[in-house]
Parts: sequence; structure tokens; C-alpha cells
Amino acid sequence: MRIGDAGKIATVLYEHGKRPLTDDLRNRLGVRVSALGLETVKPYFGSLEKDPIHPEVFYLCVDGIDNVPLLMRFAPSFSPSSGLFPKAILIGRLRVGSQETVINALPFGPTDAERIRTFAWEVSTAFIPKVQGTKSTISVPVAPGVFEHFRAIAKPLSLNVAAVRGDFHTILWEAIRSGWREGYSAESDDAAVTGYSRYILTAGDDLLARLEAVARARVPLKLGRLFDWELRLEESVAPETAEKIIEDCRAAGKPPQFIGFASGTAPAAEEWLALGRRQAVGFTFWGLDDQTGVLDSTAKSLNGRFTYRGGVGADPQALAKALFG
Repeated sequence: MRIGDAGKIATVLYEHGKRPLTDDLRNRLGVRVSALGLETVKPYFGSLEKDPIHPEVFYLCVDGIDNVPLLMRFAPSFSPSSGLFPKAILIGRLRVGSQETVINALPFGPTDAERIRTFAWEVSTAFIPKVQGTKSTISVPVAPGVFEHFRAIAKPLSLNVAAVRGDFHTILWEAIRSGWREGYSAESDDAAVTGYSRYILTAGDDLLARLEAVARARVPLKLGRLFDWELRLEESVAPETAEKIIEDCRAAGKPPQFIGFASGTAPAAEEWLALGRRQAVGFTFWGLDDQTGVLDSTAKSLNGRFTYRGGVGADPQALAKALFG
């Protein structure tokens, strides 16, 4: 990027960004910068954060020339070099107001796993997926702008229904760049990957051992032992059998938050709905992306305790309208 464009961003940051960062302030800074006619850089002001040790230092996600994703660091010359993000590329040094400012950048794409984890764990933990319990969510595959869809849903409905599945670091990267700090579920059926907040697990003799392994793996990452999980069942499983599995998990301190059938269908039988009420579990279903009426009636039958899992290319906003009105 050109030093002139980087300098314009730095000027706005140090003139107006010294107050505590809020979403409102980030938005206003973004509006000011958008009026400056930047030619070689596209900033994502939702990502703007201050260094946890040196509050005069700013981090900002941008796209540089040829849309290369970068993480920029703006720091007064008296601040020590970054210990969090070493080997950054010097963009330039220039005077902003009364201080000399050093501007660096480094690659920050979805495959830069170590830097993404550093940002999420060391700069701002607000981007790490959170335990959501049995609140209703819409789960969709991670894709560019996925959290902007959830932001558009949240405004008119006052609902946070965000759940995302796919590569863990790509999910984190999307959350950081979009500035999504409202909490979300990240789900996976691979219990060996640590960091997701919801896992999809099948029944079996080793179920409790798998649940314990997931809980233990979270501790070194300072995530706590608690996580959400979905019990995946075959259609042939009887409600009585499912309830016994749930009771065993509850006795071990690891009850599921959802039940999902391998077919993707939602339960219609009263026996299953009654089990859900007794055990305080919701149900997951999918495969109805284009069936608005069925989505509406199914959501109502589940009393607002469900996850709908949209397919590739699903429109989260259209799903939310059908599911929540």
C-alpha cells in the first residue's frame, strides 16, 4: 500500500481514536476514513483494537494492493516493537500531530493460523466462539461476509442467531474482520479440533470419554471445560434409548444441548417433543432452505428451541425471516 493512504488512516486514528473503543466509535472512524479517497487499501474498521499492553498502539485489518489481506499496526515511535506480531513489514514513519508514528503490516489471511489465534487470544477474546446453550441459532457454512448477514438479522429482530461451521481459523478470521463481538457458535463434527464451541457427536460406548477429551483440551486455551454439543442419532433410535443416553451424560456433568437426527428431519412425534421439554434440549434440523412455510411451522412446533442448519449458498437473512418472522 502507499504510505500516503496509511498516513491518512493514522491521522484519523490519533485525532479521534484515543477514547475507549466502542462499535459506535469504530463506525464513525470508518465513515471518516471512507471519505478520504484511499486508493491502495481497504480498511475493516470493525476489527480495530488497541494493544492489550500498550493502549496507544492500534491494530486494523485491511486489504492492500491486489486485495491482499493484511494486519496493520500503528504505533508512536516511542512504543516498543510488537512482541505479539514479530517480523512485520515497515510501511513507513511519518509525523501525525505532535508524534512520529511507525506503521507496519503483515500478512493476515485465513491461512495465517498463528496470527489469527494471537489476535483472538491475546488482543481481543471477544472474537472467540462462545457457549450459547439451547438458544435458537441458524448455522451456515463460513463464507465471505457471513457475519454481516447475522448483523443484518440482529438489527430488526433483536436476535443473535449466529452459528458458523467450517475451518476454525477461517471462522475466526471472518469474525475479526467483520468486528463481530456479539458472540456466536462455531460447530464441528471433529472432536479432535480444539476451539469450537459446539460439537456434533454420535452415540457410542466411548461417548463420555470423547466428551471428557474435548473438555480437557479446552483448558490449556483458557476456554474453560464447558462447551455445547449435539447428540446425533439415527432415526431408528427410540426416545427411551435417547433419554437414557442423555441421563448418563447429565450424570457425568455433560448433558447435550441439542439432538439431531442423521436424516436432518425435525421430530414430529409427541414422545420426542416431550423428551425435549423434560431434558431441556433443543433439536437440530436441515434440508428445508427453500421451503419457507415448512420452516415456519417446524420452528413453531419446536417452541423456539432449535438450530436450523442451512446448506451451502443458503441466505441466512431469508432463513431468519422464515424461522423467526
